[in-house]
Amino acid sequence: MAMAIITLAMVPIAQNLTDSLKIGSDGNTMAKNYYLAQAKMEEILAQDFGGMPTSASGTQIMGVNIPWQVTVSEYDGDGDSIPDPDLKRVILQVGEIKLETLRFRML
Repeated sequence: MAMAIITLAMVPIAQNLTDSLKIGSDGNTMAKNYYLAQAKMEEILAQDFGGMPTSASGTQIMGVNIPWQVTVSEYDGDGDSIPDPDLKRVILQVGEIKLETLRFRML
């Protein structure tokens, strides 16, 4: 009788352990993807201002297979509805991670 009770009590405990391991694994994957997104963003921002592509995509970052896509466009920084040629908006999508920043031309 005691064994039956212990066995029944262990089922939800084992289920919670399995769920916890999955949550931990998902968090690890998100952290890795964020690191890869940061690395790709640094690579993009290191390019010459005039040589930045308006869009690009790929399937690998640092030897890891993960889809990424970048869009670069002029940005209206002063609110006059005219995009400023010395200010660019960079949007990078890596897997489920989206990073966005502005880059300006050094005068």
